[in-house]
Amino acid sequence: MFAGKSKFKVFGLSGTMAKALDFQKMMSMMQAVQMNPMLFQAFMIRFSPDKALRFIMNRLNINPDDLEKDQEELKQAAEEMQRTAAAAQMLQPNQPGQSAPGAEAKGGPPVGGGSQVPAEVNQLTNPTSGLPPNA
Repeated sequence: MFAGKSKFKVFGLSGTMAKALDFQKMMSMMQAVQMNPMLFQAFMIRFSPDKALRFIMNRLNINPDDLEKDQEELKQAAEEMQRTAAAAQMLQPNQPGQSAPGAEAKGGPPVGGGSQVPAEVNQLTNPTSGLPPNA
């Protein structure tokens, strides 16, 4: 009755395990790409982030078509990207080597920089070793 008319896709435990392993490998690779500027540049030149995201979603059994924007949302995409970039910038803490807002105007040292005197004072006050400070 079903011969020639139907196709079945069977996903047993081995199929589920294979998808989980593919997802894990993909996430490890994406983390390595994100952490290394040279890998990130090479990835962005050669590969499609959209296809990578679709691959990840498929491995999680999520239909990407269910989450795609409709025509009205696509019209507002540029505006939304600007708001997202502004929000991300506000949420990011100062990067190492950058000064705090207004620190340069006040003549203060960059955040995270400065003298080692407080560390030395703390070491003399609360030595971490069992030896006296002058030993």
